[in-house]
Amino acid sequence: MPKYSLLKDVPYLPETVVIIDVFRSSNTIIELLHKGAERVIPVMSVGEAVKLKNTHPNWIVLGERRGEKIIGFDGDNSPTQNLDHIREATIVLTTSGGTRCIEACKEGRDVVVGSFANVTAVINKLRDKGKLIVGFWAVGSSGEELAEEDELCADYFLAGWNGDELDYSKIVNQAKQGVGAQRLRELSQCQDLMFCLQKDIRTEVPRLQLGLDQIWSFTLC
Repeated sequence: MPKYSLLKDVPYLPETVVIIDVFRSSNTIIELLHKGAERVIPVMSVGEAVKLKNTHPNWIVLGERRGEKIIGFDGDNSPTQNLDHIREATIVLTTSGGTRCIEACKEGRDVVVGSFANVTAVINKLRDKGKLIVGFWAVGSSGEELAEEDELCADYFLAGWNGDELDYSKIVNQAKQGVGAQRLRELSQCQDLMFCLQKDIRTEVPRLQLGLDQIWSFTLC
């Protein structure tokens, strides 16, 4: 099974794609569904998120740009923020890079969200579907620059899929030295940093599906 990186690899992605954006959208989507959200709608632009909120006032809008919460939104792109109020809610999420990459790969593919947090659950879920060609896609920074944590996570998925074992403590140490980790420290988001590097803390596998209202959203497999 191959590994893919950045938006340049979109044309080569297979039918089943595990999209990996460790810092932070993958973990945020996983955590939202873990906390009981009905669905998570990924959108590319702030304007699109605002439009959905105006049309559906009861929906919750979360997002960030350059790592910081968007003014006027209900919350951030953070898996550690207070999510106690989102049970059975529809969430709209826009991020600097992750949602852009989701938009780029959704047509004609089965897209699931992966991170260290749900690596075993994702592999088991995909194996249950039988013989599949699966692409583990490290989306990087805005889909344009490699991100150490995403590359390491994709490698870890690939090893797990092939039945191999990697030294997870070594992987965590490498990820902590990357540019993405340093950026979270500079933004005082150390809690997110440590949370996103935990392995197998969740069993939820978010899958992108087209709803009856013709809106793409992540729900549980």
